[in-house]
Amino acid sequence: DSIPAPTLLRRPDVLSAERGLAAEQARFGAVRAAILPRFLITGEYGRQSPTLTDLFGGSHEIYTAQIGVSVPLFAGGRQASELAAGRARIEQARARYEEAVLHAVGEAADALVGVRTDRQQLAAQTAQAVALRAAYDLAERRYEGGIASYLEVLDAQRSLFAAEFADARQSAAES
Repeated sequence: DSIPAPTLLRRPDVLSAERGLAAEQARFGAVRAAILPRFLITGEYGRQSPTLTDLFGGSHEIYTAQIGVSVPLFAGGRQASELAAGRARIEQARARYEEAVLHAVGEAADALVGVRTDRQQLAAQTAQAVALRAAYDLAERRYEGGIASYLEVLDAQRSLFAAEFADARQSAAES
């Protein structure tokens, strides 16, 4: 028996840790992008004429283009410390994710052991009931043959009843 990995990865605690890791990675990307220079390119096109009738006639076209560059220069080490803090937060989030996955695997393994133990216990109880049924039948035959007392039959019957009751209770609990 096993639990497939995709099932474990759909657990809410694992999904939450995974999303936390993705969020920290996105924040780090934004911090890193803020360090890079920014380029701005804008352009305009238009027409201009002293009179309305002349607006579409001659060559009164106007073109404008602008280019700008923004570079963060003197941050005083702030950017480097933000990057280091971002990397540390990513590592923390990764550790939380790994811990959540390991916890999920551990719980799944514990549950599987419990199921396996319950199945083995049920099989043992069923085998015990079968053996006690045979002992009861033997005790009845011995009593009928005059070899044993009726007390032996009652004792075998009591043991059989207890085993069948425990078997039925275990079967009902598993259903």
